Amino acid sequence: MFLKPRNRKHGSVLLEALLSTVILSVSITIIIQSMISSLRAAKYTADYTVALVLTDNKMNNLRVKKTLESGVREESSFNELDRKFNCLLQTSQFDEEYKKGVNQIDLDIWWKNGAKRNKIILSSYILDLGDGVRSDEKE
Repeated sequence: MFLKPRNRKHGSVLLEALLSTVILSVSITIIIQSMISSLRAAKYTADYTVALVLTDNKMNNLRVKKTLESGVREESSFNELDRKFNCLLQTSQFDEEYKKGVNQIDLDIWWKNGAKRNKIILSSYILDLGDGVRSDEKE
C-alpha cells in the first residue's frame, strides 16, 4: 500500500550540503565584517596619528617663535593635504602674580570622520623669562 523507501540516506546528503552551505556563508559574513571593522579602526588610527603630528608641529612652532602673547585666540586649518583638520589655539596668562609670566596654551585639533567629530585637546604651560628666551632653552 504505502511505499516505504528502501534507503533513507538519499535525503541526508541534500540536508548535509544545505547545512554546510549555511555554515560557510555565516562564517564568510563574520570574516568580512571583522575585516571591515579593522579597516575602519586603521583609518581612525591614521587620522588620530596625523592629528597628533599636527599638534606636535604647532607646539614646536610656538616654542621656536620665542615670544608668546597672552590672550591670543587663533582658529585655523592646516595645509591642503590636511585640510580636514582644524585648529584652535588660545593663550592666557596663568598666574598674574608671577613676575616672569607663565602662559597657558590650549590647543584643540578636530576633524570629521563621517558624522562623528573627533577631537584632541592639549594644554601646556610656557615660562617666558622676559629676555626672549624660554626656560627650556636657557643654559
